[in-house]
Amino acid sequence: MRLIKKESYAYLVGSLNLCASLVSSSQSATALKQLKNIQKIAELGGHKLILGNTYELEAQALMAMKSYDDALEALMKSQKILGNDGNIWAFYVRKWRYFIECRQKGFSDEMLARGLRLQKESVESCYWEDNREIDRFLATQQQDQQALIRVYFGTHYVEYQKRLIENYPDKIKIPPQIDCAFLRAGADSKLFDPKAELASSPKLRMLFHVLTQDLYRPTPLGYIFDSIYDEDYFDPFHTPERIYALVRRLREKIGATGLFDIQWDTSGVQLKAISPVRVRLYRKVKADRADDLLPDLRSHFGKKWFTSTEASNFLGTSKTSTARWISRAREIYKMELEGRGKSTRYRFK
Repeated sequence: MRLIKKESYAYLVGSLNLCASLVSSSQSATALKQLKNIQKIAELGGHKLILGNTYELEAQALMAMKSYDDALEALMKSQKILGNDGNIWAFYVRKWRYFIECRQKGFSDEMLARGLRLQKESVESCYWEDNREIDRFLATQQQDQQALIRVYFGTHYVEYQKRLIENYPDKIKIPPQIDCAFLRAGADSKLFDPKAELASSPKLRMLFHVLTQDLYRPTPLGYIFDSIYDEDYFDPFHTPERIYALVRRLREKIGATGLFDIQWDTSGVQLKAISPVRVRLYRKVKADRADDLLPDLRSHFGKKWFTSTEASNFLGTSKTSTARWISRAREIYKMELEGRGKSTRYRFK
């Protein structure tokens, strides 16, 4: 087994990631000791990017320990090494400088305006996680529980949600659903409820829920597939087009309302509001299939006879999956059937 030398770049990167984890898990004192060691090695090796990042992490750790002057000094060192503009590292420095100065000087209208400008820059530069973090910080500083609940609903990372609640000074009760404003829509804007608007197509409703599970960044194709087609295997040749076909169907459906558009690129798929609208978001996004799909199937066909192909077209599932759901429906609803093989028909009693 080949060991990584302490002077190597790989060792420094790994150590830096470890420090980031320590800072994130509130182990600032331990992180600071490790960062000092990395700084010595990085400085001797001339690794400027690593060195600049160590000072940025040092500032985060010092901020958590409420050593604000020392934190600002560490950021100044990071800024001197990484530069003042034009890259993501410079943005990180300005973001943490803003957080520290808010804690040090207190929150004000001027600080709010400065935070909103920083957030706008993060969106324009596609710094998705920074946008989320600034949103959380502004909600906390303004003691705005509704804004914080929006961040909670717009984030699918469970550990992040836990820290969101734990770090807020007052107890927060998370409701089962919220009406979330897009484009800073007012209370008089139109409400879009996917359960009502997409009632006739459970697969499109699932996709809409998945796309609104994270309000800050595009949703990767792999996550969409795992959330919707969790019984099938990912095929790199055919699965992406299968997902895009579903996305195009949803785009056409909700695009007709004049409220939304859906955009996608290599980073994933993202829902965009094109006019002020409030969207009803549900805490439980991935509903139990038997509780969600089968009632839809029963409601759609009623007392009419239908084939497995017709059920597959309605549910948007593969023939194999549809056969399993029909079998489950027969157990729950005691369905009637007639015929054999491909000509078999089913009917709810």
